[in-house]
Amino acid sequence: VYMPEAEHFSFADHQAILPQLDAKLGLPEWLVKGMIGTIEPGAATAAVRAYAAAFFDFHLRGQPQALLESESPDYPFVDLIEDED
Repeated sequence: VYMPEAEHFSFADHQAILPQLDAKLGLPEWLVKGMIGTIEPGAATAAVRAYAAAFFDFHLRGQPQALLESESPDYPFVDLIEDED
C-alpha cells in the first residue's frame, strides 16, 4: 500500500497529532511535510485503519479482502504496489 502524498509518519499517530501541534506551536512547514506529507490527516488515518484491518483479516483469519485485490474508489489516493518476485 502506497500513498504518494504521505510520508513515513503518516502511518503512525503523528498523522493525527502533528497537525494539532502545528496549530498551537506554528511548526516549520518543512518539518510537518517531511514527517507526514501533504495528505489530509483524516483521510490518511481512515485508509491506514482500513488497509491494516484488511491485511490482518486476510493473513490471520484467512478471509479474502477485496480491498487488497484492487484499488478502491473509497481511497483514490492509495496505490497498491505488487511484489515483483
